[in-house]
Amino acid sequence: SENPDAKVILSIRSSGEEWTKSMLATIATLGPMLHNTAPLKFISFYSRFFNDFHPWIMEEIGIASLGDLDPGAPLDKDMLVKAYDDWTKHVIATVPNQQLLVHQSSEGFGPICKHLGIPNGDCPIEYPYINDTASFQSALRIYKYTTLLFPLICPLLFFFSVLFLTKMLNASRKGTNNTPIEFPAK
Repeated sequence: SENPDAKVILSIRSSGEEWTKSMLATIATLGPMLHNTAPLKFISFYSRFFNDFHPWIMEEIGIASLGDLDPGAPLDKDMLVKAYDDWTKHVIATVPNQQLLVHQSSEGFGPICKHLGIPNGDCPIEYPYINDTASFQSALRIYKYTTLLFPLICPLLFFFSVLFLTKMLNASRKGTNNTPIEFPAK
């Protein structure tokens, strides 16, 4: 270990089931959704990124070994609960008690500041509640609507592009009596 005296904060939920419920309602849906839907599945950078990133992040949190996860498939609830429980037990078993704080966000900053030796006066009062399920699902809905509109938008963009180019070409020919445009010789 590079820093054997490091303080460790293990952020937990009330249970593996609660964590899994949150994961399945938010971030665990991202990989399959982004992998399987337009427009991102048609852009090679994003397609490669999600093919590599989603399985990698799931390996990092202990859900599956790299190469064992289909990036387009939904995650298994039991597999997620087991990964959460195994990771929590692993951290508690391997980090010395005096260095470990097992923390739930509902406890706020107090226990974190105490664990890190930060005086009460310097400890933030409000604990941030960001990335909540409702906000995340709202963003997912916007993306899903975008993917539904994508098949309609592409033909419209193509149609208006052709229309614009046709008008531009016709306008340029009207000024020259429909003779081809000549370029000066070098």
